Amino acid sequence: PNRCETLYMHRGLICDEEQDDITELFRRRIPHSATSKDPIEEIDSFADEFVRVAGARLNTVDIFLCTVAYLCLLAEPIDLPILGYFGH
Repeated sequence: PNRCETLYMHRGLICDEEQDDITELFRRRIPHSATSKDPIEEIDSFADEFVRVAGARLNTVDIFLCTVAYLCLLAEPIDLPILGYFGH
């Protein structure tokens, strides 16, 4: 599915198409996440890798917004408040 059309169709929202190392991590670790319900392998190592990749950028974040319940586990090692929004 088209992420921008699906998630950002409200005219007040902007779809960010920035490609960076975090984008690469998610595409490598969960390449079919938009269409598959396959489990994520080794979620603990995925969380560790996420923290390494996100690195110093996490120092400028006030809250971790999570929209996929299982992926909230990525924020477990991060000392930030987690806000879950599960609209399905």
